[in-house]
Amino acid sequence: MTPETASARQASRRRILAALIAGSLAAAVTACGLGGTPPRQFTLTPVTNLPRGLAPLKWSLVVDEPSAARQIDTSRIALMNGPFRVEYYADVEWTDTAPAMVQLLLIQSFQNTGRLPVVAPTRQTLATDFLLLSNLRKFQVENDAAGTPQATIVLEATLLRMPRRTP
Repeated sequence: MTPETASARQASRRRILAALIAGSLAAAVTACGLGGTPPRQFTLTPVTNLPRGLAPLKWSLVVDEPSAARQIDTSRIALMNGPFRVEYYADVEWTDTAPAMVQLLLIQSFQNTGRLPVVAPTRQTLATDFLLLSNLRKFQVENDAAGTPQATIVLEATLLRMPRRTP
């Protein structure tokens, strides 16, 4: 086999491989639903109706993203039908994962008080006076005894004094 023939075969193999990859990606993109109607997105708003005239504080706060179980660590809106059955609403989703949304809402709500000079997420790696850790236990819709859907949010929080991380 001549060097020109070998080079032509390699180029031909590369084109075939590129076509296979492109075909696979096109199928994957279609399967993801990019060709269909995008889901409606919902978001939540931070607390804004806070008491006025509260004294300013001199300490800073860093808010960590809450930990969460896999069924709520998603942008899908969870519907609990009984204690062990998780379903998700079709064609709707949150604008972000539930833990990321809760972290942002906590930061914005603390900022809205106007009392703290610094409120930031942990990814900014600031030296801080306090760290807020939390666990998002529930972030879902549950049906009450009458079958009426009710939003349920349970957030367990721990405030740690830095740098020793003592409660």
